[in-house]
Amino acid sequence: MINSTFRMFWRLTTCTIVLFLVCSCGIAIAQNGKYDLRLIQESVDCGTRKITFVAQIKASNLDSAFILGTSNLPFTVSPGTLTNPVLSSIDNYSGGRYGLLTLVAQGSVLTLNVLYNGSAPFDDTVNVTTSWSDIAHLTFDIPVGTDGCYTATWNGPGAFPSARVSQVVIEGPVATEVPAISGTLGDAAGCAFAASLPTATITGDTVVNSGQQATLKVSFDGSPPTSISVAGVVYNNLSVSPLNINVFPDQTTTYTIDSVSNACGRGTVSGSATVTIAAVPPADTIATLDVAADTVCLGSDIQVAFTTNAFFNSANAFKVQLSDANGSNFTDISSTGTATPGPLNATIPANLPGGAGYRVRVVSTGPGITGTASAPFVIADAPTATLSGNATITSGDSANLTVNFTGRGPWKIQLSDGSEFTTSVNPFTIPVFPTQTTTYSLTALEDACIEGLGSGTATVTVLPDGEPCTTLCVPVTVAIIKK
Repeated sequence: MINSTFRMFWRLTTCTIVLFLVCSCGIAIAQNGKYDLRLIQESVDCGTRKITFVAQIKASNLDSAFILGTSNLPFTVSPGTLTNPVLSSIDNYSGGRYGLLTLVAQGSVLTLNVLYNGSAPFDDTVNVTTSWSDIAHLTFDIPVGTDGCYTATWNGPGAFPSARVSQVVIEGPVATEVPAISGTLGDAAGCAFAASLPTATITGDTVVNSGQQATLKVSFDGSPPTSISVAGVVYNNLSVSPLNINVFPDQTTTYTIDSVSNACGRGTVSGSATVTIAAVPPADTIATLDVAADTVCLGSDIQVAFTTNAFFNSANAFKVQLSDANGSNFTDISSTGTATPGPLNATIPANLPGGAGYRVRVVSTGPGITGTASAPFVIADAPTATLSGNATITSGDSANLTVNFTGRGPWKIQLSDGSEFTTSVNPFTIPVFPTQTTTYSLTALEDACIEGLGSGTATVTVLPDGEPCTTLCVPVTVAIIKK
């Protein structure tokens, strides 16, 4: 049927050319159209075993650009390699000035058929230029059990059936289809799965102690999902590279990739990773770092950081221990935290005596390691304040009270008359102006850390106005002004 169609097409074309030449009174028709064809593998889906090609056409050179006319483009696919061809998309030369582009299969020969339906007025523009133009996309099945290798060859001049491409020549109100010249025919050959087969490379040379963790890195590519086997362990459904693998060797071991594969097949592997066990494992240690503040408060929270080279089991617990004021006799204090290398959070007991020689250290339970001690730091004792300043004044005068502090300033105090003061000055002077004899005391005290205890009293005796002092009085300067 295809052969008969070709013969009929070219007979009609020849008659048309002859009639046109006669009717055109000898006017010559340019016949410089020359074309190139190619088939390109565009994509492959290994999971569904489908492969897609694009058929393209272009003019061989600038002088040979033309308007594509009715054409038959046959190509031959190697038997048994690609089956069930379908037009997955029709890209150009179909619709408008063209009839529906079709695909006809006859055995291993497939033909793309372009039908030019142009009619007057003929205002077509050149549509086969020196740039590749997609004709159509074709999708095939790759039979199960085959490797997907194929050839797809254009049927050029001399083949049966051969490609027959026409160009549309427009002169005035008349258009004629004449044969175009065959140029370069780009065939397709390859293995469908080759470009999508995975590759995998392992790296991660390192030195660790026996039983410690080492991390291997496996970088891979190809169409996911991917399966990788390393040291007999298979990792399936991988889609993001790299794959990090933790190993815990007890002797020097070189790791390689057993295999890598995806739906397209088995890929290629490369590389190696040698984990070397240190000849003499270092002793497990914990080094406690210094407390950030040189002075801390009773009952306050501190952070205790540390470094370690040890490997801890899942049952391990870290604890913080605090020494006495002389830096010895460590005991556990309340602490939280499981991170390595910390920091841990610890609470200073509120009932300790102040001192400048306290230290902390970190200990672990799995394995049991006692860490080194931090540098000494100060635990501030509770503050004290002592009030003094007995005085006798005349009504309307003032007296000065004095407060002496211990602890860390600033200090906040409250007098028995309800007045409050905050100061960093030690000793601190408070002027008072009682109108009657008053005994003052401290009712509240706190420093930068905690509350403390106040002691002492100060009695200010106030004499009525004009009554002479018989005891220690506030000095008064009297100036006599002579009129």
